[in-house]
Amino acid sequence: MILLDTNVLIYGFDATSPHHPWAREIIRDSLLVDGAAINR
Repeated sequence: MILLDTNVLIYGFDATSPHHPWAREIIRDSLLVDGAAINR
């Protein structure tokens, strides 16, 4: 299981963010492999 910081989620949903592709990859990979939890 991967613990995601909320910034990763924000970047993943903000298509204008320069970190968007990276965040989408992290989110996708964590959900496909081990699952993800959110650090709030």
